[in-house]
Amino acid sequence: MKLLRSTLVSLFSAALLMLTAHAQVVEFTSQSSLAPNDVINWAQPDGTPVPVGTVLSGQQTVLSSLGLTASLTSPSDSFYTGQQNPGGNINGNFSPGAALLYIQEDSSATFTFASPVSAAGLQFAIDAVNGSFTAQVTAYATDGGVLGSFSENGETTTAGDNSAIFLGIGSSSANISSVTFSASPTGGEGFAISNLSLSDIAVPEPDTGVLTFAGVAGLISLRRIKHQRQGKDSHIE
Repeated sequence: MKLLRSTLVSLFSAALLMLTAHAQVVEFTSQSSLAPNDVINWAQPDGTPVPVGTVLSGQQTVLSSLGLTASLTSPSDSFYTGQQNPGGNINGNFSPGAALLYIQEDSSATFTFASPVSAAGLQFAIDAVNGSFTAQVTAYATDGGVLGSFSENGETTTAGDNSAIFLGIGSSSANISSVTFSASPTGGEGFAISNLSLSDIAVPEPDTGVLTFAGVAGLISLRRIKHQRQGKDSHIE
């Protein structure tokens, strides 16, 4: 009996350790669910306002509104700042007048942060009228290991109605060192992204009720086994 009790306690402790030792990664499909407290604004990517249509080549250093520095890289090594019409140079389904960044060619964009964050996300649209595509986001730890990856299907229109899909990723620890966004297929033309929403507030851990249930279940099992053993002992002649 003591051995059984010890085994159950060990199993429960191991389950608890697995849940608490690893950060939980979650997907966000709206800016409100990510609840950002910081942003990288493409109207002023390095903290200084730039004209719409400014071409950026090679690795870029960008700055958030709260002063977080990040490097921006892409296999295409070519970006330019944009703005959703009216008054801009991009006809997509972002909100009217939204500041945007266009990643040229069929490529991706990676942000590497000077200090790890808890969540990052943005809106996507490809360079095609009424085009269907798949958006993807992948988060990496400081050691380069993949924390998690999510994808969602999107649709690009020229409505300018803020219907462009939002895709983000968050962690229960501030351990996201870099994040990569991509969209495909783009027909080799590229895709546009909205301002990058950021948060340094950890995503809540899973409900502790799960752990409580596991503990109660273990205790019930112990009591049941104990009663069964006592019942058998009482019938021994």
